[in-house]
Amino acid sequence: MLDLVILGLERLSRKKSSTIGKWANASLALLHQRDYPIAEHRSGPSDIDACLVAFALTEKIPTAIATLDRELRTALGALGIPTVRPRTRYGLLADAFHS
Repeated sequence: MLDLVILGLERLSRKKSSTIGKWANASLALLHQRDYPIAEHRSGPSDIDACLVAFALTEKIPTAIATLDRELRTALGALGIPTVRPRTRYGLLADAFHS
């Protein structure tokens, strides 16, 4: 889990009355419960999407990016980066990892 993602979730969780804030709080609780390792972003872009793409392209470990953003998914597909997205009827849909 990239540290900028956690910072973004913390920012969104401050919107207590919104649905987004509630989902962000639930996400943070799940991350805390599961104790996922946190990767620090390197110097460079501070935009979360750009950092995720840079991380996926530069790290040697297989990486997928979970997003609802259709444009980002299209760009990730063009770069060969797998994506994960929720679907109401099917649960989570993930692209195949390439080695």
